[in-house]
This record gives sequence, C-alpha cells and structure tokens, in this order.
Amino acid sequence: MSLDGRVAVITGAAQGIGYAVARRLTSEGALCALIDVNSTGVHQAASQLTNGTAWSCDVTDCTQVQRTFEMIEANVGPVDILVNNAGIWRHTPVLDSSEADWDRIYAVNVKGLLFCSQAIAPSMQARRRGKIVTIASLAGLTGNSHWGAYAASKSAAISLTLSLADALRAHDVHVSAVCPGAVETSLTEKIRRDQPGATFDHAIPPSEVAELVCGLLSPFGQDTNGRILPMADPSTVLGIAVT
Repeated sequence: MSLDGRVAVITGAAQGIGYAVARRLTSEGALCALIDVNSTGVHQAASQLTNGTAWSCDVTDCTQVQRTFEMIEANVGPVDILVNNAGIWRHTPVLDSSEADWDRIYAVNVKGLLFCSQAIAPSMQARRRGKIVTIASLAGLTGNSHWGAYAASKSAAISLTLSLADALRAHDVHVSAVCPGAVETSLTEKIRRDQPGATFDHAIPPSEVAELVCGLLSPFGQDTNGRILPMADPSTVLGIAVT
C-alpha cells in the first residue's frame, strides 16, 4: 500500500514542480525516473536524489517517448506511477496568439501528456495497477485572456485526464489531476519578467504541489480515479492580477 519500491516516472523533472515531486516520492521510498528535455539539468537533479535516475527525452516526440519508457521499464522496473508535469508557458494574448505559439504549447502541454500516458498504459493495464497524475492549472478551469494558448492547453489537459480515467478505470488504473495556482518556480519568474504588471498574491512553493500529488499516490491502493483537485479558488485565476 505504500510507495516503497514503486517505480515512478516524472516528466519535466529537472526543476520546479517536477523535481519537488520526485524528491517527495523518493522520500517515501519510490524509485523515480526523472524525464526532461534538458539533459544536463535532469542529470543534475537526479544526482541529488537517493533513488533517482535521469532520462533525456522530448515528450513531444512520440517515438522518443516510447523508446524512453521501454528503457525505463527494462532498467528500473515496471512503472507504477506516471506524473505528467512537463509543460511550457508563453505570454500569448488570446486575440494575438500565433499559430506557432499555439502549436508549440499544445505539443508540450497536451500531446506530451497523451504520448506519455499511451506509452505506459498497456503495461499498467496488463498488471491491473497504476496511477497517472496530471499537473494541470487553475488557468485550465477559468481561462486567461493574457495567456490564451496556455489556459486552453491546460483545459485540454484536464479533459484528457478525465478521458484517460474513463478509459482505464476497468483495469484498476487511476488517473487524476492537480490544478495549482501560482507556484514559485522559474515559470513565475519568467512571467514577472515578461509581464511587469503581473503580481502574485498567493504563490506557493513547489513542495505544496508535491505534497498533494503524494496524497493521491499514497497509500497506493486508494481509489483516486477521475479526481480534479484545484489548489485554490478558481476565481483567483492563479492569484495573478495583470494591470
């Protein structure tokens, strides 16, 4: 029922929320495979964990994702947990969003989630156990005129999470999502640089997101299928006021 010896894959794990989740899960005894497109960063992150391994992978490349998950299962063990954390943000006002920005954001935030879930689902189905957690956003529940593509992608991620929950429930694989507001990461620093008028009223440390993720995973046998968990009142729209 505990996470001791469970194999967990965390995407976008070189820093921020992904690294905080990996650190929290290893503290519970999980064997964590950290995935990130930043090869140097993810190897540095994994080196700081007792039970962490590093894997360089672009989640927007379906073939690369499939190969990486096959290598993880061969070298670390059958994957019990997938945390879909990899994501990007760009300042894209909804009426000015370019096709290139839209496609890139959706490629990482939605297709990456799909490809990783598809790569691990057959193994979880065959073993009739597994947990998949999406790191979504309050923006996906409310929309945001300043970040049109990002908000829409996170809404799509929430919907995709519920579709996966429905598809996998018969195989005892549970899929859920966490929707943080503002989190103190390099992303919030980027927003501050790109939008001087943006202020963060209630930014939380990544460890708080990691704690909620851990609560969905431990004890491992609990029923957590189809849960969408906002970490704040969605009306705060990430706790950010743009002036």
